[in-house]
Amino acid sequence: MTTLAETLARSAERWGPRPALRQDDLVLTYGDLATAAVDAAAVLKDHGVGAGDRVALALPNGPEFPAYFYGALCLGAIVVPLNPRLKAGELTYHLSDSGARILVGEGEEITTAARTVAVDVVAGTIEDPRQSTSGPFTPVDRSDSDTAVILYTSGTTGPSKGAELTHRNLDSNAAIVAQSLLHLTTDDVVFGTLPLFHVFGLTAGLNAGLRAGACLALMSRFDADAARQVIARHGVSVFQGVPTMYAALARSGSEGGLDSLRVGMVGGAPMPLEVLREFEERFGCLILEGYGLSETSCVASFNQPDRPRKPGTVGFPVRGCEMRVVNDAGDEVGPGVRGEIVVRGENLMKGYWNRPTPPPRPYGTGGSTPVTLPRGTRTATTRSSTGRRT
Repeated sequence: MTTLAETLARSAERWGPRPALRQDDLVLTYGDLATAAVDAAAVLKDHGVGAGDRVALALPNGPEFPAYFYGALCLGAIVVPLNPRLKAGELTYHLSDSGARILVGEGEEITTAARTVAVDVVAGTIEDPRQSTSGPFTPVDRSDSDTAVILYTSGTTGPSKGAELTHRNLDSNAAIVAQSLLHLTTDDVVFGTLPLFHVFGLTAGLNAGLRAGACLALMSRFDADAARQVIARHGVSVFQGVPTMYAALARSGSEGGLDSLRVGMVGGAPMPLEVLREFEERFGCLILEGYGLSETSCVASFNQPDRPRKPGTVGFPVRGCEMRVVNDAGDEVGPGVRGEIVVRGENLMKGYWNRPTPPPRPYGTGGSTPVTLPRGTRTATTRSSTGRRT
C-alpha cells in the first residue's frame, strides 16, 4: 500500500506526457501536475507547513485544487477540503476545529474567516508548470495509516464533524472505483464536475482517475448544455454525478454530444428508475448506482458491471467492506424489517477529528469497529456480503 502522494509520483513517472487534467483550453500532463504540486508544496513550506499540519483548501474545481492537494500531501500535511462558497462563520468553525495552519483560497468570506482565527491565506493560483525550475516530486515518508484528509460532514444532527481518512482508506477506495467499478484505463476521460472538496469527486474522480492514468475533464459548475459541450469536446467516457445531473442532461440539447459515454456512476440520492432507463436507452451508457459517505472514504456498496445488477438498489458491498442491517441488539434483521446499517472495512475512517472514539457496536466477530448509519433505512436497498437481499 502507498500514500496518495506516492501514487501521484508513480503515475507521473509512468504516464508523464499523458494528459491528467483538462479544463477549457488548458491541458496538464501527469508530469505537469507533479511539477505544479512541487511548486504548491514550496509555497506551503514557505508558510511553515510540515508533516501533520492541517492545510485547508477552499478552492473550486480547477487545476489549483489537485496541485495544492498533492502538494500538501507531499509535505506530509493533512488536507482539509472546504466548500469555497461557505460563509465566513462556517469557514471559521472548520478552521478552528481542524486547527488549520493555512487556508488556500481567495475572496472576502475566506479572508474574513482566516483573519478571525489568525490563519495565513494563500490565493492558490499556480504558474505554468512548463516554465517551472522545481525539482522532482518527492513525497516525505508517511505511513498508510496516517491521516491524509479531514472531511467535514454535513452536521445534520449537530455541529459538523471531521472524518479522519487515512492514506490507506482513500487509496484503497480509489483503487476499487478504478478497477472494480469503472474499469478505468489510460484511454478514459472522466467528467469532473462533482466538487473535489466532496468525498465523491475527490475519491471517485480525482484519486481514482489519476491512479489509473485516466484524464479528468474539470468543470467548475454544472450546467447541462455546457456539460454536453465538454463531453463532446474531450470525448468523455465516464460520467459521475447526482441524479439531477443525469435528468438535466437527458432533457437538454439534441441526441448528440453524449455518444462517447460508456459508463455512469451515480450517488448522493436515489436515482429515479425512469431517468436511469431513459439515459441508458438513449445514450447506450451503463449506469451504476451505489451508496457511500464521507466516513467510508466514498464507496461502501455499488452495483458492479461484472455482477448481477438490480436498478433501484445500491448493489453489493465493495471489496474490503462489510455491511449489515441490524436491530438495537446488533442482530441482523430479515427482509422488509427496518433497522440500522452498520459498515466496517478498510474504507472506514479512523474516527472523528478531536472527538472521542465511540464504543464498539455489536457486529459479529473480527474486523474493525463499524460505523452506524441513520435508523429507518429501507433494507431492500442494500445487499449482504453473500449477495442475499436484506
